[in-house]
Amino acid sequence: MMISPGLLEDFVRAAHDNNVPMVGVCFGHQLIAQALGGTVRKSKNGWGTGRHVYRVAPDNGLIEGDEIAIACSHQDQVIAPPASARTIMSSAFTPYAGLLYANGTTLSVQPHPEFDVGYAYAVCELIAGHAPDAVIATAKASLAQPLDHAKLGGAITRFLTSRSR
Repeated sequence: MMISPGLLEDFVRAAHDNNVPMVGVCFGHQLIAQALGGTVRKSKNGWGTGRHVYRVAPDNGLIEGDEIAIACSHQDQVIAPPASARTIMSSAFTPYAGLLYANGTTLSVQPHPEFDVGYAYAVCELIAGHAPDAVIATAKASLAQPLDHAKLGGAITRFLTSRSR
């Protein structure tokens, strides 16, 4: 059984309207943004994969520091966020990489905090042949630098636990 995109977007809107705590990662980030009025498309920048560094918005209340390095793997991305979303993570490649929604119960991020280095490397190998060789080589090389996946995972955990009381 396949769920239609419209039904899934209706579900996201209902959860958001009822202040149900919600976090979206990658496709979930895109789905939430689109359901709540944003625009998602295949990026003109092509494949984003490997370790990417994102600027962290000051005073965002969730993620500490000025930058965070997280593994990603995507072609589609949010190209226009919903009016109700504040951008809390961004890069030249992914301008709307992290969104915090005005109702305070919804957070979404494009990169993958659940990817460790080994998994991110394996994903690079899986998309070889679909992404340009130079992109794959650069992505693999980028994974020699540390990832802040635990930092973003901790921020997501704090976000969810502070809203579940």
